[in-house]
Amino acid sequence: MVDSGQALEAQGDLQEAETAYKRAIGLDQKNSAANYHLGRLYADLGRTERAQNQLLLATEGDFLPAYTRLATLYLENENPDAVIPLLMEALGKIEDTPETATLRAELWSNLGWARVQQGRYAEAEENLTRSIAIENQIIQSDTNPSEIGLTALEPSGEPYCLLFQTAQASGDRATAEIAARSCIAFADTTTSQADQWVYEARTYLQEIQN
Repeated sequence: MVDSGQALEAQGDLQEAETAYKRAIGLDQKNSAANYHLGRLYADLGRTERAQNQLLLATEGDFLPAYTRLATLYLENENPDAVIPLLMEALGKIEDTPETATLRAELWSNLGWARVQQGRYAEAEENLTRSIAIENQIIQSDTNPSEIGLTALEPSGEPYCLLFQTAQASGDRATAEIAARSCIAFADTTTSQADQWVYEARTYLQEIQN
């Protein structure tokens, strides 16, 4: 049922995808994968409360990808205090293997984002640097992208955008400039949050060049 829902979603039939995920949950109340995909679908549709409910159920079943998606929802609503224990729980559960590298990088990046929102910039820098280091290890390895759920091995812009904000707040101009350029180069601007971060990075570079 979950595979069917994903296929329907890929075809753009979101209503039928929702039905398929719900059917899977109806058949197995502990189907955490179905909870995750339904929650992710709701999040993409802007149905935040329903998304949070489904993603919470998925985390209760230790479906680790749900932690990053749920954390993102909380952070988009500037609720870092709810995110910290969630991410620490996930990082305590996840195994340090090549297969989990992408997810671990996302968890550390989200933790860095939470620390930025709290104004705890030294911790944010540490978390974001760790996320970037994991991504660099993936890129430099012989990992097959499809084995870790990617179509290609390339950096994620999010930790660089957040590192730029951290360095800017800390007055570290050299790091801010490098991170801003990487943010612009790698961020996925199809999301409104990343689009705003890239705008801020571009504005910063223009200001220091004038």
